[in-house]
Amino acid sequence: MWYALPMRRTWMLRCLGLAGLVLAALLIPAPPGIATAGWHLLWLFVAAVTAMTFGLPPGPTLLLAAMLGLALGIYPGAGSGEQLSFALSGFSAPVIWLILGAFFLSQALRNSGLGERIALTLIAVAARSLWGLCYALGAADLLLSPFIPSNTARGAGTMLPIVSSVLDVLGVSGEGAEATPSKARLGAYLSFSVFQMNVITSAFFLTAMAANPLAAEIAARHGADLSFLRWLLYSIVPCSLALALLPLWLGWRFKPEVDDLAKVRKWARAEVRKKGPLSRTEWTNLGVFALAVVFWAAGPSLGLESTWVALSAVALLLLGGVLKWEHVTGHRIAWDTFFWFSLMLAFADALAEWGITAWLGRSLVGTLEGVPLALAGTLVVATYALVHYGVASQTAHVLALFGVFLGAATDIGLPATAIAMQLAWASNYFGCTTTYGTSVAPPYFALGFLSQGRWMGEGALLLLIHWALFIGVGGLWLKLWL
Repeated sequence: MWYALPMRRTWMLRCLGLAGLVLAALLIPAPPGIATAGWHLLWLFVAAVTAMTFGLPPGPTLLLAAMLGLALGIYPGAGSGEQLSFALSGFSAPVIWLILGAFFLSQALRNSGLGERIALTLIAVAARSLWGLCYALGAADLLLSPFIPSNTARGAGTMLPIVSSVLDVLGVSGEGAEATPSKARLGAYLSFSVFQMNVITSAFFLTAMAANPLAAEIAARHGADLSFLRWLLYSIVPCSLALALLPLWLGWRFKPEVDDLAKVRKWARAEVRKKGPLSRTEWTNLGVFALAVVFWAAGPSLGLESTWVALSAVALLLLGGVLKWEHVTGHRIAWDTFFWFSLMLAFADALAEWGITAWLGRSLVGTLEGVPLALAGTLVVATYALVHYGVASQTAHVLALFGVFLGAATDIGLPATAIAMQLAWASNYFGCTTTYGTSVAPPYFALGFLSQGRWMGEGALLLLIHWALFIGVGGLWLKLWL
């Protein structure tokens, strides 16, 4: 079963190592001004995040960590009852329900077939050149991104099958890469471009990646307003520029060759014809999604929470028959994410309550004393992004470090909204680096067109480009609005 913990010797040694880490931490005295319980909770949190980075499943790992924390009495609260309420407080957080609702919206998109139709239509129209094909695939991902909060569900679940079909039509396969170098370059270019565009589309909208609302929630505690409309306003220029440059840059890097894309357009048109005219469920889906975007955008002025909009859209889709209740209760990934996100959020809140987050921020600030503000902000974002080489989950990274880096940045005088947006962008684009840094990467890497070394090398170059683009262009764009 998925939840069965690996029992191989390597995993057993890792588990023993983590247990040793926790036990050693219990013996290390807390720094001055830090409560012993908070200090022990920090090390328990570090052990849980490390275990997840090693590949242990998040749900069981965090549940075990939470129960151990309660047994040790290291959650905030006067007694066991208050501590239990604190450990479970994440389950009632509106941001968690927003993420859950967005998962059900993405399920509706798959049920109706609307997402696949949009992608195929764009390919049929725009695939007149290799760049046009890449832009069509990227545009499809972008159009779906406000409604599919899981970049994995969007990139691997929706776009990857279409990319694989396009490669089949072009006669390209990973297995034949060594025998046909030109087709290997074509396969590498298309698959890597679509993956990298998914990294950027995830930064475009508040609801395009599961950790984005969490980042906005943490930012709000520091006085930053990252509502749906503001997030889009701040992101539209740097993200659009990044999307426009990616196929050109990767085209120069991979130098793909293709004779004729007419057969790809023909295939896409044939697939659209098979679907026939828009069905009732597709029209319903389209109408509800249009309403959701309108209310997400107008929500702040109308006093409507984003979570209310998402869950209301789910209710309308249930009423319209696009979703069935079985789709809601049976969505394992959504409920799994809901479970471990809730526990993780409570961990983060507990560390903030004990003053650990502020202490870590002050420690980081100490390294930036005397550094000019502009350079300090650049270093904060760069460090935050580089740390992701050691983390295998974007969400875990955001929950563990976003508040720490944001707090440190605001403490030295950087404007909260601007630095929060820079860190939020980085929380997406740092996924470009490795084959494990985002859960979208492994399925694309498994196509077999790029070696581990080539993937990491290209990812490092793109991280540098994204960092410069979002700090430079993104920073100037933010100045116009802040």
